[in-house]
Amino acid sequence: MSNLTITFVILNWRNAAATRACADSIARQRSLPPHELIVVDNESTPSSARALDGGPWRLVTLDTNRGFTGGMNAGAGAARGRFIALLNNDVRLADDWSERALAAMAEPRVAIVGGRDEHTTVPVVSPLGFLALSDVELPRMRVAAVDGGHLLIRATAWRGLGGFDDDFFAYHEDLDLCARALARGWQIVFDPALRVSHARGTSSDRVRWRRVFWARRNRTIWLAKHFPHAAWREAILAAALEYAAEGVRGAPGGPSGADAVIARSAALAGCLWVVTHGRWLAAKRRTNIGRGLYADSYRNYLAEVYDAMTAVSA
Repeated sequence: MSNLTITFVILNWRNAAATRACADSIARQRSLPPHELIVVDNESTPSSARALDGGPWRLVTLDTNRGFTGGMNAGAGAARGRFIALLNNDVRLADDWSERALAAMAEPRVAIVGGRDEHTTVPVVSPLGFLALSDVELPRMRVAAVDGGHLLIRATAWRGLGGFDDDFFAYHEDLDLCARALARGWQIVFDPALRVSHARGTSSDRVRWRRVFWARRNRTIWLAKHFPHAAWREAILAAALEYAAEGVRGAPGGPSGADAVIARSAALAGCLWVVTHGRWLAAKRRTNIGRGLYADSYRNYLAEVYDAMTAVSA
């Protein structure tokens, strides 16, 4: 049996320099328990593999780009540690990150812990959708979700939940993972002292249209999988109408110029996807329920956590 405490998994996609910098921030941890480092090279090529050769890690190469979900699933699937740290390669850990993350795991019912970067304190999931609360200091508290780009999860919870849902590819997969953890009775903790520097958009800025589309599509999948029986269809319809309005008028406070054209086009595509995937979404919901990864009280929990977080930030 392995005596490793943490497996760090870094996801690389065409940016070996960022991956090495992320690995350097792990090496600088002031209190680093027995650990291993796995680097996943998404859409690996001979040149990208050579750029990552010789590092202090096990390299997992994937012939195709399997997205954030598939890449992390491949890396975490090879993990031997009792805890798994999932890291975007554009993340740099504070030098006490591993120490604080493990301390937050002291309660055995805590499955997932996450912290903040310089942009966002913690994802805030409202009873109707998803918000990002920026520039607000929150205390250490139980939450409904943490940022999937830098989190620590128990390996037993990861395996019991089946990892990320590959249908998400990228975006909202962290909300879905956390929702499934809550359905199994696990707790999720946000600790503001758990800090990283995160240069957001390193990968997603190269796929701007798909980023907007995936975010709209995946929010709908999350709604279908986890919202209550009496409300999920209405929530999906409301989302589709929201995407249609965004496509026609643009989002309030949204981008301008060429970026606005991209965003509006992708939002309309998101609306069309919802309209044409009703049966698929219903089947997705049935599968999630059948696996015991659904709790009808989920939206009530979202409301409780949302009220608590907004009260703290007021």
